[in-house]
Amino acid sequence: MPRRERNLPPAVLSHEEAERVMMQPDLETPVGIRDRAVLETFYSSGVRRQELTRLKVGDLDAERKTVFVRQGKGKKDRLLPIGERAIVWIEKYLEEARPRLVQGTDEGWLFLTTLGEQLGVDWLTHRVREYVK
Repeated sequence: MPRRERNLPPAVLSHEEAERVMMQPDLETPVGIRDRAVLETFYSSGVRRQELTRLKVGDLDAERKTVFVRQGKGKKDRLLPIGERAIVWIEKYLEEARPRLVQGTDEGWLFLTTLGEQLGVDWLTHRVREYVK
């Protein structure tokens, strides 16, 4: 059978809309700083949801402005460019928020839940969708 055609989503955010989404998180809380870093990473690098949840702290190379994605789509490793603004927010998250989210043994995941665990793909989808609304 022929495959059904797959189109890109019809709605793409304008630059101004994307900026408004980025301004949503409450930067007075560790969760807000984490969410801002997540949104900036998505916007800057184009990383996929599952790839973002699997990032480890050591996968960010701020000096080279890259993120190393392990076992992404097709079980392939790849190196993604990431913008300076996203790096600044990730570094802020690493310095100010992540230490407050770690609980128990730190397994090295870059972005953590409030319970100190790896983010889930479904949770991430829901969270970002709420900010876009």
